[in-house]
Amino acid sequence: LPLLLLLLISSLSSLSDCREISGISSDADRRILRSDDEAKSAFESWIAEHKKTYGSAAEKQKRFEIFKNKLNYIDERNAIPGRLYKLGLNRFSDLTSEEYRKTFLGYKPSLRRRNSTTVGRRDVYAPAVGKKNLPTSVDWRTKGVVNPIKDQGQCGT
Repeated sequence: LPLLLLLLISSLSSLSDCREISGISSDADRRILRSDDEAKSAFESWIAEHKKTYGSAAEKQKRFEIFKNKLNYIDERNAIPGRLYKLGLNRFSDLTSEEYRKTFLGYKPSLRRRNSTTVGRRDVYAPAVGKKNLPTSVDWRTKGVVNPIKDQGQCGT
């Protein structure tokens, strides 16, 4: 649960850390879609800022369409009055939700595997019978068995 809470806070803080290059005014009345030229200009600025490169013109066009859809979504959501947050662009703005999930949200075991007899057994941590001299807690850091946190990138763990 603490790890889940940490991930949630990290995700929300990354949203607030997004730099806005979309030129969205703070007017709640702005609900018009951008022209292709405006979106293209924002995309080119975003590419430069995030040092993105694409292998072909077709790939760049595909990424532009994804970016444009997200930019329109951001404009629409930010135009809703009374919001307590503001959306913005970030380094993932050229990825589909599915691509982001597959690349950055880590390994998800299949339901079949989770329901196997070895995973999720309730008695795995049951106290051993006859072991009465066990400590009430153990600080594994003092025993030198906890490594520092590492950026694991796309490894999925």
